[in-house]
Amino acid sequence: YDGRNREPVALPAKLPLLLMLRVGGIDARRSLGLRPPGWGNVAIAMLTAVALLILSHAAIEALPPAPLSETLEKALEPIKEAVNPARPVVAVAACLLMAGLAPLCEELAFRGFLLSAFRPVVGTAVAVAGPALLFGLLHHGLSRSCVLAGVGIAFGVMAVRTGSVWTAVAAHATNNGV
Repeated sequence: YDGRNREPVALPAKLPLLLMLRVGGIDARRSLGLRPPGWGNVAIAMLTAVALLILSHAAIEALPPAPLSETLEKALEPIKEAVNPARPVVAVAACLLMAGLAPLCEELAFRGFLLSAFRPVVGTAVAVAGPALLFGLLHHGLSRSCVLAGVGIAFGVMAVRTGSVWTAVAAHATNNGV
């Protein structure tokens, strides 16, 4: 209940997940790698992301061009429309979503949840590589997925080495922002 008007307040969507973690005795902060990484680690992650961006674009340019399917072309239309400079407010909002919210959600899913869940079962190397391969496949199709899987591996190594998914979020956000 809201203390001001005694009206019921909607429960956040994450409440069931948090309750399951609590009942199961799982520390969400530790399990998802949500501990603070330190500013030095964030700075190194961001610089690494710029280097990865340069290397990944060079690698993708070296590959034979992959024709865009009609379905993919239609899927990209809203993004092209959103970043239209003729509508600066919408363009800024779209850029903030692509450089902020998307990396946060993807890193929590791939490096926070998947990597953390698989690491005790299959070991660190496979737990880093598996979500990275899925990351590559979901982003660019088969022809260029290896390059982006390599970027995903780098993000996974950052998360493992620092013990924090926030370094991967910072690197991913820097990559998308640049």
